[in-house]
Amino acid sequence: RARLAQLLERFDNGCLLLSETFSDAHKLLAECERLGIEGIVSKRKDAPYRSGKCDWVKVKTRAWREANRDRGELFNQR
Repeated sequence: RARLAQLLERFDNGCLLLSETFSDAHKLLAECERLGIEGIVSKRKDAPYRSGKCDWVKVKTRAWREANRDRGELFNQR
């Protein structure tokens, strides 16, 4: 976590945020909605950070899903 924080600080571009841990995922997602953030990427607390395919979970806010609903339908038609 400390190394990730250092990297994010070094390459700060405003697109990635490192948050404190949250015990209530619903409150975190509601805060993302309030801030206009796309969503949450999370992992198990005891899992290591790894690049590539891993066990991370992505959850998009309702606003993002609604705004991009048609995009998913376009990709499914191919």
